[in-house]
Amino acid sequence: MRATWPAEAHAAAGGRAWLYDFTWSSPAFGGALGACHTVDIPATFGHARGPLSGFLFGGKPPSQDFTRLSEQLRSSWISFAASGDPGGPPFTADRPTTRVRDVEPTLAEDPLPASRRIWRKNSGL
Repeated sequence: MRATWPAEAHAAAGGRAWLYDFTWSSPAFGGALGACHTVDIPATFGHARGPLSGFLFGGKPPSQDFTRLSEQLRSSWISFAASGDPGGPPFTADRPTTRVRDVEPTLAEDPLPASRRIWRKNSGL
């Protein structure tokens, strides 16, 4: 929700916003880490070697699925840096679209509605 609320506010003020949720699961420890914090860093920078990558990949080379996902994610970031548009539909109040980044990237509208309701209720916003 910490990324969703600024996107909502920016879109409501007339700006363009895009959201993505990185859901690719680390294979380390038999998959126990899941889509943990920092798992997106090797994908974002295309860096599959080094201590963090080694830990997140369980000491093995990354899969072809991960390599393809990394290429797609980096292409999106490059497009955003060059043009202000990462590709795909923007997030709007009427259509809260989020790109779900996984082996097979998808688009989802409001992918975490229960979480959104809980945060709204408990935050007072």
